[in-house]
Amino acid sequence: MIHLVYPHDPARIAAPWSIGNHLARGIRAAGHHVAQYDWAESVVIEPEPDVDILLGHPHPAAGHVFRNSAMGPWGKVIAISPWNGSDEYTDNLTYVYNSVDHLLCICGEYWAGQLPWKCGGVSAIDMAVEPLDFSPLEFTFRPPGRRKFLYIGCTLPIKNPEKIAAVADKYTVGHCGYGSIPGTVHHGHVDFSTEEGRAIVSEYDFLLMLSDHDANPTTVLEAMSWGIIPLCSQGSGYVSPDVVVVDSASVLDYWQHASPDKLLDRQELGWSIVKDKYTWDRFVTRVMEVI
Repeated sequence: MIHLVYPHDPARIAAPWSIGNHLARGIRAAGHHVAQYDWAESVVIEPEPDVDILLGHPHPAAGHVFRNSAMGPWGKVIAISPWNGSDEYTDNLTYVYNSVDHLLCICGEYWAGQLPWKCGGVSAIDMAVEPLDFSPLEFTFRPPGRRKFLYIGCTLPIKNPEKIAAVADKYTVGHCGYGSIPGTVHHGHVDFSTEEGRAIVSEYDFLLMLSDHDANPTTVLEAMSWGIIPLCSQGSGYVSPDVVVVDSASVLDYWQHASPDKLLDRQELGWSIVKDKYTWDRFVTRVMEVI
């Protein structure tokens, strides 16, 4: 039996629910029995000694199911958790990560060479997206000089909201998410599974992600699947050629004024990347290798 600890809800298509949903489905398809738990449950799992496997995301606070149960007589304990080079995901969890049999870090290529823990095994895993859930939008790229940027996310310091605000001084920048960023068009929290949410996204040409520290945000993959172009800092966790890396304002200026053919080529590349690379089959296969 594999005891999977991850947020899960078949009605939710966004991460982290998508991780729990697709993992459970894929592991069952591989022939295993799976029991699912939300990461915030307070239960203690009693495994069949040396046989059952504990797999999932430890909650950062004590008293929840993964940390309550991890010291049991498991056949194997495998943690899956984001890693973004900061303390955001490691506060109070270092001792957990150092004691599991394997730690799979969701982090992308940029952070993959900087994993700090010394557990039995540690490796990186890429996020994934289901293109059917984020199908191409009906829109056309705007003319040079009139193109719009969209930031999707919160306003924590690691997200560099001040850099987003600086872009908003020059170009039209939208913001979907909690908090406020000066100068942006604020859409609030948006459900992108709805037609209203898709309509908001279709008002923009580029996704803007300028984080110092981001594990491997699915927003980037969702944007490529929609057909809008991600412009990202290296700290987003993705690196070229998967995304356009923004290391100076001149990169934004270039894409603001690039020819329509350049944008269409980049759009096609994004679709091929989410179709061929960032797939749930690949994600589940990597987890199954560790199992």
